[in-house]
Amino acid sequence: MIALYNTVAARDGVVETLRRLAAPMKVFEYTLGQNLRNPIGYLDRIPPTAHKEQAVVFIFDTERAISANGDGETVWQFLETGRETLSSYPHALVFWLTEKGAQDAARNAPNFWSRKSGVFDFTIEAKPVITQLRSEWIAAPVQIDQADDIEKLYRLYAGLLDEFRRDDEANPAILAALHGKLGYLAMRNYQPDEAMEHLGRQRVMAISLEDPKTEADALLQIGQVHAFRDDRDAALASYEQALKNFRAIGSQLGEANVLMAIGDVQQFRDDRDAALASYEQALKNFRAIGDRLGEANVLMAIGDVQQFRDDRDAALASYEQALKNFRAIGDRLGEANVLKAIGDVQQFRKELDAALASYEQALKNFRAIGDRLGEANVLASQGRLYLIEGDVPKAERLLNQAIGIYQMIGDRYSVPANIGNYGWALLRDEKYTQAEPYLRKAAQLFREMGLSDYAERHQQAADYAANLPA
Repeated sequence: MIALYNTVAARDGVVETLRRLAAPMKVFEYTLGQNLRNPIGYLDRIPPTAHKEQAVVFIFDTERAISANGDGETVWQFLETGRETLSSYPHALVFWLTEKGAQDAARNAPNFWSRKSGVFDFTIEAKPVITQLRSEWIAAPVQIDQADDIEKLYRLYAGLLDEFRRDDEANPAILAALHGKLGYLAMRNYQPDEAMEHLGRQRVMAISLEDPKTEADALLQIGQVHAFRDDRDAALASYEQALKNFRAIGSQLGEANVLMAIGDVQQFRDDRDAALASYEQALKNFRAIGDRLGEANVLMAIGDVQQFRDDRDAALASYEQALKNFRAIGDRLGEANVLKAIGDVQQFRKELDAALASYEQALKNFRAIGDRLGEANVLASQGRLYLIEGDVPKAERLLNQAIGIYQMIGDRYSVPANIGNYGWALLRDEKYTQAEPYLRKAAQLFREMGLSDYAERHQQAADYAANLPA
């Protein structure tokens, strides 16, 4: 069937309503794109067991699923030639199209169009209503509660960007805000090139608007993309420009956030003194404006530096201060993160019982708030503890549990990162033969993700381990 809409701001609200009304039927959502323009490719991802009963499958962005350079089959050709295959699925397929998309479908895929079971019109005629719906989405902060939210929100903001671009009187400030949101989401999905494209556009628009705050926000995120790419010099250059902007407009919060980011780069470079200095400046700012969450986060970062310096007592003291703040403001996520950090210190000290107790408290918090990523990270840390203790079967079970969660929530990066962490832990413990396969597996997975620097680092460590006695 076909569902017509004229703004994604309303479409997504309708989808959520239909999802509730469809219960207890299963509902799947797939977004077409340049890399996969054939809907059948998405339908084949539905678990085989789900094909035994009818489900509702929403298919979005059909009109945007075109080749970047115009070669290959179009989405309409896939729909036209695959209509029989599509009809063989037991599910209710709902294609969301604009009026123009419906016209293109009827013209370019007439046999597919003729097989539709109905057309449902969810277009909104009242322009003030559309304006209000769009404004609410643009003004709201990006909130990600689960992995699926990244794709949904990216689809929403990309659709809004298309809609505003078609408006001859599009507000540049709105376009800049949308590019910023898309850049952030792309980075959360480990797509640095796409993130950089959006953030670069946001910055250019901010400069033309003479909006130093938005430019500083863009520069901060651009710096984070550079840091992810291991281009620390470029990251610092972006952060310094952002810092200059925030200071010019007197934003202590923005300044504090940039100083934290600068400290993170300095810590990565093993420049612990500079990192501590940056974190201390950030801490001063957070305390000046009464931001206890920022204060807690920077205390955690300070604890991390102290831990790397082998100053475990100081690290635990900083973590305890952070824990007090997180508990005071009722931030269970922050509390869980710092409990995990405390467990890591205790694990390093070989304080097995204390580390397990901290991890269990962290795990309880992560599960209570439904943070599957945090849960997976704790399971992986528990596994490393058992790995060093020599209980390899238990360590492997915990690692596999963690990997299962990472894969379920779509966190591709954490799979090789934690496999590699097992290798590094064994390498530090001089268990070279055991470390090598973990490091090689991590290198392979990073390479498949296109993260060549990470792959090379793990490959070199694996080669090093291979040339040392067991």
